[in-house]
Amino acid sequence: MGNSWVQFGFLFSATFLLVTCPFSYAQLAPTESRILFQVQQLLEYPPALQAWNNWTNFCFLPPTPSLTVVCSGNHITELTIVGNKSSPSEIPKLSASNFAVSQHTLSDRFSLESFFTVLTKLSSLQKLSLVSLGLWGPLPGKINRFRSLQVLNVSSNFIYGEIPESVSTYQSLRSLVLSDNLFNGSIPDLSGLSVLEELD
Repeated sequence: MGNSWVQFGFLFSATFLLVTCPFSYAQLAPTESRILFQVQQLLEYPPALQAWNNWTNFCFLPPTPSLTVVCSGNHITELTIVGNKSSPSEIPKLSASNFAVSQHTLSDRFSLESFFTVLTKLSSLQKLSLVSLGLWGPLPGKINRFRSLQVLNVSSNFIYGEIPESVSTYQSLRSLVLSDNLFNGSIPDLSGLSVLEELD
């Protein structure tokens, strides 16, 4: 009888820990959940984000080719979103000089400046990939607010103008992928990025 009670107590404790620990350990901070809902809205509800709702537990979303959210504690450390928009390389004769908002981009209500203002509030972000989402506009200098960023990939969008000098302040940056956009002008001096391994 005594052994039965011991076994029952052990099973109950183990079950309780399995049920409660994941949620107490990796439940996303409410402020960061609100930021993700803002991202969903600003990106005009791309397919990868359409299922998000008030019951979504972002830290336990299974990774897919179009969406990955990784948490550490109650903060987001990785956000990867891959859309289904066309890229500049798929549109003949497109350049920064003749760019226009179209069905290939987000609408004329979109602001890349406002979008990054929201994203930079994810203070623990280490990896950010935003690919084929129809982003357009100049890349804002405020991207240097990502203090912990190690990977930045904004490829296959319609970002134009110069690459901001603030990119050169990312001391922990290992990978910078800006390809298949409409950037023009000179590239900032990146020689100070001592751990940079990939540049495209």
